[in-house]
Amino acid sequence: MAITRKLRQKVCDGSLREMRQEAKWIFAYIRRYRAAVGIHILLGILGTALSLLSSVAMKTLIDVVTGFETGAIWSAAAWMAGLLLGSAAMQAAASRIAAIVDIRVQNGIQAEVYDCILRTDWVSLEQFRSGDLLNRLNRRRLLRDNDSLTRSITMEDYRIGPVADDCFDLFYIAEKQHK
Repeated sequence: MAITRKLRQKVCDGSLREMRQEAKWIFAYIRRYRAAVGIHILLGILGTALSLLSSVAMKTLIDVVTGFETGAIWSAAAWMAGLLLGSAAMQAAASRIAAIVDIRVQNGIQAEVYDCILRTDWVSLEQFRSGDLLNRLNRRRLLRDNDSLTRSITMEDYRIGPVADDCFDLFYIAEKQHK
């Protein structure tokens, strides 16, 4: 019941939509490195398989040593050692590939952000004050992300009074009269 309530809350406040947009953004960057990511996933699966096989080899080795099972102790020990070395090699390769992908993705994101900053038309933005520009961006984002909140604001939420020095905000609405 609590899980359903939390999920409903996440849907209502837009968290799931935001997570979906972020996932799409991340996958757009990962798409460029899908070969390296695929190899990393494959090495992770192989490493897990080798770890499971080494557990089976360890069981066989213990059974041979305790006398529960008869067999060649050297072959069981060799299997165990080979699987452990293979697992360590897989983990090292997976770590190396993960580091390479992380660095390339991070460098790609930084290059794109810096490129956007360098290509911005700063002259056209001079007409806005920094506060005005941020206010416009924040209003647009609030309208896009939480439409129900912005639509719930009405005139009854504000008190209309005379302008004073201690006013926090001053809003004017101007309507053009049609002739």
